[in-house]
Amino acid sequence: MLMVSPLLFAVVASSIFHRVAQWGAGVMIISWSLVEIFRYLFYAFALVSGDSTKKTPFPLFWLRYSLFAVLYPTGITGELTCFFSAAYDPEFHAFLFNSSNIAIWIYARILPLVYFFGSPFMILNMVGNRKSAFKKRFAKPPPPPRGIVFPMDTNAKGGKSARSSTPVNKEILASAVGAVNPTKAEKIRSAKGYRFTYVKHLTGLVEEQCKSPEACLKIAQAGLDKAYDIFEFVAPDGSSVTLQEAMATKTTEEFFTGFVKGEGSKDSAGIEVPYNGNVLKGEALKNQVKKWVDYGTIEPSAGEAIIGCVDNPKWCDLSDKYFVLLGAGSAMGPLLVLLALGANVIAVDLDRPNIWKRLIELAKKSSGTITFPLKQKQSALKSDDELYSNAGCNLFTHTPMIRDWLMGLYPGKSFTVGSYAYLNGALHVQVSIAMDAIVRDLSEKRPGTSLAYLCTPTDLHLVPTEAWDASVANYNEYSKRILCKCDIKVARKNLFFCFPMKLLTFFKPSYLRLFNRYGHQHFELGKVIEEECKKSCIGRRWRVLYDQWSKCCARSKLHFSETYPALARSDCKKQGLYCLVKHCPCHLDQICYTKPYVCLGI
Repeated sequence: MLMVSPLLFAVVASSIFHRVAQWGAGVMIISWSLVEIFRYLFYAFALVSGDSTKKTPFPLFWLRYSLFAVLYPTGITGELTCFFSAAYDPEFHAFLFNSSNIAIWIYARILPLVYFFGSPFMILNMVGNRKSAFKKRFAKPPPPPRGIVFPMDTNAKGGKSARSSTPVNKEILASAVGAVNPTKAEKIRSAKGYRFTYVKHLTGLVEEQCKSPEACLKIAQAGLDKAYDIFEFVAPDGSSVTLQEAMATKTTEEFFTGFVKGEGSKDSAGIEVPYNGNVLKGEALKNQVKKWVDYGTIEPSAGEAIIGCVDNPKWCDLSDKYFVLLGAGSAMGPLLVLLALGANVIAVDLDRPNIWKRLIELAKKSSGTITFPLKQKQSALKSDDELYSNAGCNLFTHTPMIRDWLMGLYPGKSFTVGSYAYLNGALHVQVSIAMDAIVRDLSEKRPGTSLAYLCTPTDLHLVPTEAWDASVANYNEYSKRILCKCDIKVARKNLFFCFPMKLLTFFKPSYLRLFNRYGHQHFELGKVIEEECKKSCIGRRWRVLYDQWSKCCARSKLHFSETYPALARSDCKKQGLYCLVKHCPCHLDQICYTKPYVCLGI
């Protein structure tokens, strides 16, 4: 509208009112004509070459994504001069409005105001397009696939083979549900627009799992078997096998073991929780936990566990416990609290010196120990910098080697293996299946292994009736408060467009359904946040399936589930999710933003 309506007016002004001398009309027509000439030339070359980024001639490519910086302002200026000329032209008044006041209001006041706020969005949109286009044109070719990868999809768009996450997601989910309900499985396989409708199929999976323990076990078994059969593992020489085959083969290479013992003194104060600028411990912590339970911030069972740790300080002595942290440097992992409590941490993280400098220095200052994989013997490394450079591994590409290294580490000791690595998008699926492959073999082949996971608020969970009743009461109370309906920080940045949308949509009840789980009523609470986990939700679902499977089979003596507020900014691509929880004033006084100290008790 901003481009077409002034052009139509210029034609009318020139042919009827003989206003050719109005200079702005010429500027406008020349500006927008040049924009369209180079744009459509660019489209023509893109159609002929088949590639709009790398194969179009660079001068044309540069003009397509650079001329706007000059032509958009001149075109908009020309349009505005046409508006002002029309607003005060008597012939134009008689022809169109028969009223000078209406013409002045529309063309000299309202439309300039619209342009004032609308023009920056047009220009900034092109700035973003230019940045993206140049990034794609000069991007280095991706490295050849290595390690755990998605299989090739021969039915990709354009008839080209590509590694895609959506067909894998669909097939694994269909195989899982198909173990107990072939009809639902067929609906999943034949679903159109699966990327935008998969939430209802995830809900159907939860529904089938709730029918019986046997159904839950079959679904978990079938889904995991399909995942291991469908994912590929690419060796350094380029050959590929299924993940199942790769994990069944013992590797010829192996990691050396690094070890650092902390030099800090052991804290004998027991469990401590930083909260509101203070450190709570002892009776003060117990009183605050009771307030959280009464308010509904945490469940009663969680409160009992924390109070139990306070009353039994010896529980916090972890000097004889061994924790494997897959993704040890994760912002949401329990590394700091474990080291503070004297635990023996077996750290697995990327082979990047800056990561290991941080992890090893943290361990040295603590009363715990850290064990980690090395590319060379530790005795051969002459400095800390060499140690940092040789530490670490890659969960994607070294999956079997990591498993073999952990299998031979500290014989006779019981491991608690925590999966804490997180990546965005499809990479999270790959890192999840890598972690699952490791913990599966450890729990099967190493006695005394227990598993730990991060729960997520962006998946589907079942809650008992009393929790549902409490959520209804809270919603009825807070949904009437204006400040609970908007994301203050996002609305402040996007005043004219975001605020009305956030005001209307941010505070809504989660998707809820009643389920009969093994003869007891439960409610499905929690909605899959599509903006946050379109591709990572299936990875989280695999971890939940594996969790249920391992518990049903009694493969683990203990299931250690760690849960706390997911406020790591790296986990929130949509900053609004972070801002809503962090800045909503209605309940700020009763939400605890702690490091994962509380979680050890939970």
